[in-house]
Amino acid sequence: MSIKQGRRKIVLRVDEDYDSLMSYKAPSLGKVEEERNKVIPSYVMEAVRSAFQKKLSNFFDARLQKEPVPEVSVSPEPPVLKEERAEQPEPESFVSEELARLETVSQALNMEKLIGTAAVTLSRDLKANCIVTIEKGEVIEEGLGFDSIKVVIFKQAKSGNYQRTISYNTQIKKQQVGSVLPVKELLMEAVNKKCIEKGDKIVFAGGESMGTWLKGFFFVLDVDKVFFNISTHHLTENINADVIESVIGIAQEIGAEGREGRSIGTAFVIGLRDELMKYSKPLLKMNPFAGLVEESRKVTDPEIKETVKNLAQLDGVFLIDEKGTILTAGTYINIDQNNLELPGLQGFGTRHRCTAALTKLTGAIGVVVSASGGTVRIFKDGRIVMKLP
Repeated sequence: MSIKQGRRKIVLRVDEDYDSLMSYKAPSLGKVEEERNKVIPSYVMEAVRSAFQKKLSNFFDARLQKEPVPEVSVSPEPPVLKEERAEQPEPESFVSEELARLETVSQALNMEKLIGTAAVTLSRDLKANCIVTIEKGEVIEEGLGFDSIKVVIFKQAKSGNYQRTISYNTQIKKQQVGSVLPVKELLMEAVNKKCIEKGDKIVFAGGESMGTWLKGFFFVLDVDKVFFNISTHHLTENINADVIESVIGIAQEIGAEGREGRSIGTAFVIGLRDELMKYSKPLLKMNPFAGLVEESRKVTDPEIKETVKNLAQLDGVFLIDEKGTILTAGTYINIDQNNLELPGLQGFGTRHRCTAALTKLTGAIGVVVSASGGTVRIFKDGRIVMKLP
């Protein structure tokens, strides 16, 4: 009886030692895994594992092919068997193919490491407190015009290192080569998710997720007041971000410079074409933009900026569709304001009130330049949401 008890104690002691050993190793392995994921994106490691599994599978397939083919009672046609075996590649070709794939994965891994290291170094040198990276993500919804990506955000900790705070999957529209619009849209989405705050200085890093023509890129951005307010007020829900930014930029220049030595006021309304035209009436006998092809009257085109500034001296407003095409200039807004509630507009003139009314009825965005002082105000849903001195 005493011997059995003694053996049981020995067994228990061995189990306890084993458990303590495992509990000691587990945090170390978890820490290594966590540190690795901070530098190497998960999809890269998954690709390495997949390639290695394929290499092992092909190795065993090659070994099986060397085994003699068993005889069967009903023999198939010999020529067919010979042709099928002839189509199978030799084991050496399998090895060569997998080695080439592993080399490609290794190159991608090295590129990701270089981008990650460079992003951290650049962020420390510029004293940026936030790093945003993107990688290929899970497919959310099948669509020809969208790419699925994963956004990963790192914030600077008190120790000076950057720690992952959040990651999520999203979609971006496919863009032309050289376009930075997806970067703005991704940052605006991060602001709406409250992952990025006003005043953050960001290093935005990425690779082939933005297009096969890119191997790696960096952007350095400040989340200033204008960008943050555009994002938090959802001004780009139905309107392209570059259109909003272009109109605000032109409005600020008109407010600061005036025209021909005097201050002028004007207004821009951006929204759906059919909705805007229902409440408009031309003040001019001929629309200055009539007859021009749409591509030549985009408000985002730098070459049209001076034309817009000159036409801003006319009475009335500019109407612009959601894609940035200037529809009319010198247009009168024909709306009965008696039954509309426009809070906070006491003391404002006709231009401000008419623009606010049109945004209330159509869901458009209005940008008004005040003739007295050049202040720029942005309207949404009949009220002022931004004020730029």
